[in-house]
Amino acid sequence: MNLLSLEPFRKTISLASGRISYVDTDPSSNSPPLFFVHGLGTNLLLWRNSIELLRSHQRCIAIDLPLHGQSPGALDQNLTLSGLAIIVEEVCDLLDLSLIDLVGNDLGGAICQTFAVSRPDFVRSLILTNCDVHSNLPPDAFQETVALARQGQLWARAKPLLANVNLMRHHSEISKGYEHPETLSEELLRAYLEPVLGTQERTRVFEKYLRSVCKEDLMALESKLGQFHAPVLLVWGLEDVFFSIKWAYWLQQTFPPKCDLVKIEGAKLFFVDERAEEFAQHVIRFIGIL
Repeated sequence: MNLLSLEPFRKTISLASGRISYVDTDPSSNSPPLFFVHGLGTNLLLWRNSIELLRSHQRCIAIDLPLHGQSPGALDQNLTLSGLAIIVEEVCDLLDLSLIDLVGNDLGGAICQTFAVSRPDFVRSLILTNCDVHSNLPPDAFQETVALARQGQLWARAKPLLANVNLMRHHSEISKGYEHPETLSEELLRAYLEPVLGTQERTRVFEKYLRSVCKEDLMALESKLGQFHAPVLLVWGLEDVFFSIKWAYWLQQTFPPKCDLVKIEGAKLFFVDERAEEFAQHVIRFIGIL
């Protein structure tokens, strides 16, 4: 799908938390939308292929988190899980949404968990793909990047990375999330990486992200997840180096009985982009029985 295909649906809103760019495929609809939340280092373009397949079935809304995509970021923003969940709530309030089907990937899944237990009245259903769960924040495969952020050293890593498309395509954290990173266009890689690492100032804000989100906040949700009563769908790629299937099993055991798990053979973290047709089929089946 063309990277510009979502642009006709793009809008910007000003929240108490900052300015947020988002897409809304059917603003006139009063039905609960699919509300997509991406993770670190990507943006709403991650969902473009899924949205193309799903928007004829249901209104789709996707946001760019602060600093990502076309949403600006600042050092004084609250970039904790609870602060990022507040952004989801503010978007829902300003768009006059009373119910949503909430969808998350990577850190977006942790944000969705945080929002779902703090405002369950908004959430008709929860769809989680490979994401941070319980104590797996940050995941082991991301620890080196987090260590550099804590030392204030990410900018030294970012400059040579952004200067070489082959490094972006084969040696970035983004590339680890794709089965076939050799197929990634330079345009998409830059659309992901330049907003968060393109300047020293942006990199400093990204470093704050990595210092602000912590496993203690996610672990504190455990008992509340057990009390969450909306239907839950887990769609999990089995070859993900960041979030193994054991974390999907943990979620399935922690949520009440209305939790289905679908396993995708060979899929990595960003299968919602790379294998969008499979993902969309499971979402359509799930929302069809709500």
